[in-house]
Amino acid sequence: MIESNLMEIICQRIGWAATNALALHYAEQRVYVPLLADPQHHLSKRLGERAFIALVELYGGNTIPIPACSDAQRIGMTRAAIRLRKADFSAWNIGRFLGVSERQVRNLVNDAAPIGEDEHVPRLPASVRRLVTGRIE
Repeated sequence: MIESNLMEIICQRIGWAATNALALHYAEQRVYVPLLADPQHHLSKRLGERAFIALVELYGGNTIPIPACSDAQRIGMTRAAIRLRKADFSAWNIGRFLGVSERQVRNLVNDAAPIGEDEHVPRLPASVRRLVTGRIE
């Protein structure tokens, strides 16, 4: 529960995209946040300079545990599945690449809500929508 609250705090400070990148890359790991924001630091390159500076202001000098974030992983898998489907890969091949079944690939692609011609975003649980938008829909 503590880790979940930690990610909510981080998300409010550095934004959804940077929190998502952090959760996807460092899931189930402990990450040291340096005291000083160096633009050459690997976190700066992964999160973006502004988000990294905000993270340093928030947790500089501490090691933070990054939980497994199933929502962030689902978003990443959905986007990957959609891009591969558009490149004419079969659901079976996509499933082998992502480590999921053919049925799961179809569900990922079908559950995504189209928001534009080239981009889909999966429908998110209310708790995640609240984090992203700051309000209950």
